Amino acid sequence: MIKKFAGFRSVFLLTIAVVALYGFTFIPEGIEVGPFSTKKIDMLSDIQKDELSQRNNEYNYFMQLADAYGILVMNDVLSESNYGKSFEVESYQAKVPISGNTAQLKSFATALKGAKSGMVRIAYFGDSAIEGDNICADFREALQEKFGGTGVGFVSITTQDKTYRGTTKLDFSSNWDSQLVTGGNPKRGAGISGGVFIPKSGSWVKYETTWKYKTVRTFDKVRVFYTEGSGSFDYEFDKGGEHSGPFKTGKGVNVTDITYKGSKSFKLTATKDNQAALFGVSLESGNGVYVDNFPLRGDDGSALKEYQKVILAISTNF
Repeated sequence: MIKKFAGFRSVFLLTIAVVALYGFTFIPEGIEVGPFSTKKIDMLSDIQKDELSQRNNEYNYFMQLADAYGILVMNDVLSESNYGKSFEVESYQAKVPISGNTAQLKSFATALKGAKSGMVRIAYFGDSAIEGDNICADFREALQEKFGGTGVGFVSITTQDKTYRGTTKLDFSSNWDSQLVTGGNPKRGAGISGGVFIPKSGSWVKYETTWKYKTVRTFDKVRVFYTEGSGSFDYEFDKGGEHSGPFKTGKGVNVTDITYKGSKSFKLTATKDNQAALFGVSLESGNGVYVDNFPLRGDDGSALKEYQKVILAISTNF
């Protein structure tokens, strides 16, 4: 009986302590007691959804984007309808006047406004800082939530660290001949991602979406980019069974499009040795904005000079 009472007493004392702490939230701010004055206390602030705080966080995030994408962000994101008219927005607009050659950005901003009835692709080049899609993913989701688009866009065939990328789970067989521009001049062209990938019979690659970012959780179409193709490859969406797709012939950049609504994974398997030089695939869903991530690990940008012609060729096929 004493033990039961002791347990009840502990719960009773804990309840009193919680109620007392919560009661501090009702003490008005600014009451002065000698040299001291009260401040506002909110014991539940960590678990409450503070709309103003959320809006400020969004505002600060888009302010960072504005440094690099001034016209786009200031005109289309930091609008009065989104954040309300405030001194901070007005003062920031005054501090960062749009100057210089802005004509090149006007067509980009116009394209974004019409992205829901068309497609806008943004090529994002960098070194290992973007290899895990760390920076591109936030930029992509911000644009896709506003202007439309579902899917992560371009993903290479192999990578030096397949566990690093957070937006796409990538797995592949070990028998690909991966020729990278950062390791010397590839024999069969570099590809827009800085690499070209030659299969053996049975070489495979699998892409699977993750839940970290909601705009890339599914895709409706896979676009396979390659050159000098022959024969066919096997492919599979989710667990929908194995099918066959063609590799088009020719030395130019070729594309095979495969559609499957609401897909979460895609696997491609080569059926013979050296049947194509693959660049990668694009996971997408029609109209909207796609931020294609092209990382070059350890490169200072000089490798871009090695494959300008291939970049132009692939970009016309997107």
